[in-house]
Amino acid sequence: MTAMPYGVADDEKLDVRAGRGRARAPQRARPEARERHFLFLRGPFGAFFADIAASLKARGLKVSKVVFDGGDLSDWGLLQPHAAYRDSEQAWPLWIDRFMREEKVTDLVVFNDCIEVHTQAITVARRAGINVHVFEEGYFRPRWITLENDGVNAYSPSPRDPDFYRERGEALDRSPAGDGDVGRPTAWLIGRAIGHYTWKILLAPFYPRRRNPFALPVLDQIVGSVLRYWKNRLGRAEVKRRVERLVRSDRPFFLALMQRAGDSQLWRHSNYTNESFAAEVIESFAAHAPADARLAFKLHPLDPGMVDYERMVRDHARARGVGERVVFLDGGNLNVLAHKARGAVTINSTAGLATIGFSCPTKVLGRAVYDIDGLTDRKPLARFWLDPQKPDHELFLKFRNVVMTRTQINGSFYTPRGIRMAAERAAERLAS
Repeated sequence: MTAMPYGVADDEKLDVRAGRGRARAPQRARPEARERHFLFLRGPFGAFFADIAASLKARGLKVSKVVFDGGDLSDWGLLQPHAAYRDSEQAWPLWIDRFMREEKVTDLVVFNDCIEVHTQAITVARRAGINVHVFEEGYFRPRWITLENDGVNAYSPSPRDPDFYRERGEALDRSPAGDGDVGRPTAWLIGRAIGHYTWKILLAPFYPRRRNPFALPVLDQIVGSVLRYWKNRLGRAEVKRRVERLVRSDRPFFLALMQRAGDSQLWRHSNYTNESFAAEVIESFAAHAPADARLAFKLHPLDPGMVDYERMVRDHARARGVGERVVFLDGGNLNVLAHKARGAVTINSTAGLATIGFSCPTKVLGRAVYDIDGLTDRKPLARFWLDPQKPDHELFLKFRNVVMTRTQINGSFYTPRGIRMAAERAAERLAS
């Protein structure tokens, strides 16, 4: 049976827009009698993949894991069976191709389809007719995770045709898939990250060719995040004052939603960095926005703090003669800001889905699963400042209904409660 997005019947195959950056090879039909064999690659910090694997094994399904370094092994379980990959990056495609053929893998499971080892493995899997299951942060955070066949974000097979959602969705005010609290992740995530990287260092001699899968150095991210945390605590009152000045003023303002430095959404699904995004948005704002309008850049809440974006934004604004009209926010409630903003501009952040949900006109500059006529403003940025169009709220509710039912699982990768909530449901979907 050809792999389809969860919840889609054979007579309801999706009209997927072509040309979004990754070719899809036709999948070969899998014999029904073939034993299901799930191969896990890299997962999120913690025991999430290990818990899913245990649930699949309890159902009588075969599970394997490729381990890339000591941190990956600690998340999976130091004594759990696994295959260790210790060869070069160049040898990986042939290695994983041989492994999947020899072990008769039927299903590939990854977290983030933009990590290089995952993109190469996905290509191999598609060529062999193997189902591909991709986990990612939830489209509707913070209480959700994403699980889709074939790809997520701009690689998602979900249609970009608004009529698809108008015909199949229901305009529900509440989520159709539950909305249980997952707990706060900060303390647990910090502890788990420390454990992960401790084991990565301790077992480094056993993985001599290991490579950091992230775009930014891990140690720099940790140090930057800690420094940013304390800076935010000290500067919380000033951020609150800036937000209050924006929302209480009669002058219109726009939001510019920055993304996490090093986010694969940037380099896989756009032509932007945070720096080039800020430069282009400020230049367009200075040239085309109403003279009384202001522009507020909001830093991503999980940015590692490695770049002084406030200084960068301030310098660009001064160079364009709008220094007094541009504000930088490291914090602030997006709900409060979006309800008062005249519009929001983003590259492709899931924060854009939040602003759409708050009926705030939203302009996407990159590629996003939700960049759909009727949800986002499709006109050029220069015209957006003068005539931002509000999203169709009924279409948004129907879009959310369909996407949540098909791709979202209530839970979290980064809290014990969230893992318990999501792992069993994820195993059910994978096994179905």
